Amino acid sequence: MKRITLILYLEKKNLWKIFIYFNTKISMIFFQSLHRPKPGYMKKQPDITYSMRSILIDWLVEVAEEYRLQDDTLYLAISYIDRFLSYMSVVRSKLQLVGTAAMFIAA
Repeated sequence: MKRITLILYLEKKNLWKIFIYFNTKISMIFFQSLHRPKPGYMKKQPDITYSMRSILIDWLVEVAEEYRLQDDTLYLAISYIDRFLSYMSVVRSKLQLVGTAAMFIAA
């Protein structure tokens, strides 16, 4: 009888973990959908162009490879950059600082 009770307990525990996992994933998807970058945000940047953003991302990829960071860290940093640029105008000389700060926060 104790063996059956233990098996049922372990199954309930695993179901609870599965529930928490999916609840967390759904919450993350909902949060990300609310905080996406605004479409066409680069057109509103007076001092930064698409190619500058591309150069920044290429540099961040090199930094991530050099320091052997997880891929998710890089993706999260790029997401932070895009969301920040969609709400704030950034001067050309501070763009690399924004990228560095995003990488630091993502790590």
